[in-house]
Amino acid sequence: ASELLLPLLEFEGVLVRVVLGEGQNLLSMLLSGELDLVLSDRRVTEAQRTGTVEVSLEGPRLVVLAHRDLVKEGKPEELKELPFVQFTPGSRFRWEVERYFELRDLFPRIVAEVDDIGLLLAAARRKLGAIVVPESSVEIARYPELRRVDRVTEAGMDLYLTYVSSEPTDLVRRAIEVLSAEAKRTSGAAD
Repeated sequence: ASELLLPLLEFEGVLVRVVLGEGQNLLSMLLSGELDLVLSDRRVTEAQRTGTVEVSLEGPRLVVLAHRDLVKEGKPEELKELPFVQFTPGSRFRWEVERYFELRDLFPRIVAEVDDIGLLLAAARRKLGAIVVPESSVEIARYPELRRVDRVTEAGMDLYLTYVSSEPTDLVRRAIEVLSAEAKRTSGAAD
């Protein structure tokens, strides 16, 4: 989601403040006027929804990568034999990766749990194991030693933008438009 926010940093004359936190705390900050928008991978519950509007954005597609020396043919079956660097249990991607492996009857040996995309890519480049990363975060041409083995999610995983339901400001409307366009671009929805 952090890449998605980059276009907001380009807004002229606007101080963009990005706050990380638990959904309920962020929602409270939104309702108190401390925040203009909340971007989350979790929907606002019906009980929390009073006074807010939620917009669904398509999130990133996930791809499996491995070093070319570890996957000769670049087929998903080869993952059975490989070590795997997995996302931590708190990552929003963890469940999708586990589901991907279960559906294909693949149970790779987890050698580490990491949420940092740069560290995941470095691990794969050092042949420490296969990885899964958002497709938008890696330009495979920059990493010729890595091979794309498969796509974990055909459609992106949804993200949710929440704002206060009273008339949104021009800035909030503009931010929603920019974030929606960036979500489509980075998810590959234009494919």
